[in-house]
Amino acid sequence: MEKVVVLGKEELGKKYGESNELVLYTKDLDTVVSKIDYTYKDTQQPSMRVGEDGVFNLEDALTYARENIKDENVLEYVEANLKDKHAELTEFAEENYKTDILKPAEELAYAKPGGWKDIKPEIWNQLKVEDQENLKKGFAKADDVDTLIAYYEGTLLKPGETLEDYRYLMKESTYLELKTKEKGVGSGSGSGSGSISVDKDVLDIKLDEFGYNKILKKKGDESKQDYLQILKAWKDQVEDAKKNGVKLDRQKKELILESILANKVRVGNFTTRVGKEYVVAAVDKDQLSKTFSVVKEKNGQFSKIYHNQIPDEVRTYMLDGYDKNGLKLSYQEMVERWVQFDKPKTVQDFINEVSYQKGLTGKITKTQPRFKLF
Repeated sequence: MEKVVVLGKEELGKKYGESNELVLYTKDLDTVVSKIDYTYKDTQQPSMRVGEDGVFNLEDALTYARENIKDENVLEYVEANLKDKHAELTEFAEENYKTDILKPAEELAYAKPGGWKDIKPEIWNQLKVEDQENLKKGFAKADDVDTLIAYYEGTLLKPGETLEDYRYLMKESTYLELKTKEKGVGSGSGSGSGSISVDKDVLDIKLDEFGYNKILKKKGDESKQDYLQILKAWKDQVEDAKKNGVKLDRQKKELILESILANKVRVGNFTTRVGKEYVVAAVDKDQLSKTFSVVKEKNGQFSKIYHNQIPDEVRTYMLDGYDKNGLKLSYQEMVERWVQFDKPKTVQDFINEVSYQKGLTGKITKTQPRFKLF
């Protein structure tokens, strides 16, 4: 518009030269330009604003109604109707925004690093500023521990929110893991990783009882991570117990938590005599080479058994099983049984030795199948 004004004044100068007419016409032009409202939209009503979602401003509508309706009974009806209509339109607009605008944008933004650049301008310009910023960030390089703690506690997702609203705060692998769990248990209600809840207060009480005050206070990244891993292990084992037909109540869930907190290993190396105790749930898998249990061998001598000495398939098979009261084996119990059953190298060896010690079969050569059909 500034260029138009400059050109206009040039044309007036050519036509009227240095004269009073030029001064008058120039002032008229400035006056007209000063009255232009550059924020005006032809869809905007002077007495009622409209939000970015296209929904009328509720306060403006209520104010307009109160100023123009004198009958209190009629006003009460109109106010209630306006509130209902506003809520309905807002919900509809939000659903359309998530389905037609945000979801297609997220699919592109999270498809690859810098994927937000592939979003078409007509979609990008309809995104909320905060969503634009989140999409630019892409998946996080590291998980936000506080977000995951809130997720597993069941306090993260507010009504109407889904895991997608927080995917920029977690690594892609974490997001996909949680999505898989939600699909597996049919969760979508914002209850965390499944339909069975765990009580944060119970966890805090038990951490205090077992003397894990540093983890309980969550001071520092390491303590927060340990808290998250214990909480996650509890949530997962409760869900796993449900799948295996265990009847769950508050007492059973507490027993599962207590078994997790009591499941300890010592961390050290081959030159360490004792080692420091840690809760297994708070120990990363890549630390297995440093974790061990002290057990009594068949010759009566005590020895350290490092957990990575037990083959992966055997360790997984034993830890995934349940004992009679529906609780998983501790690492100490796992090592003791591994020694008891002659340190099997394969799952088949383990099964064969269990059958032999129960008197169901004779002694079977290691790795030899129990029955040879052909």
